Amino acid sequence: MRLRSPKFFLKWICGNGCVKVLRRQILAFCGFKDLKVKYFSPVRGAKQEALAKMVEDAAGILG
Repeated sequence: MRLRSPKFFLKWICGNGCVKVLRRQILAFCGFKDLKVKYFSPVRGAKQEALAKMVEDAAGILG
């Protein structure tokens, strides 16, 4: 069984460590700055309409 933390807990209590590592140590090193994060969750168990909206939002990010 895999336990998952809620998004608000990761963001506000833990400081969102995964995003910090990605931004500071990987993307900033490669020259990317001022990046925004978009969360798509929960995916597992989501209804078809919610999944379609997530795909639409992701397509909107890319242009």
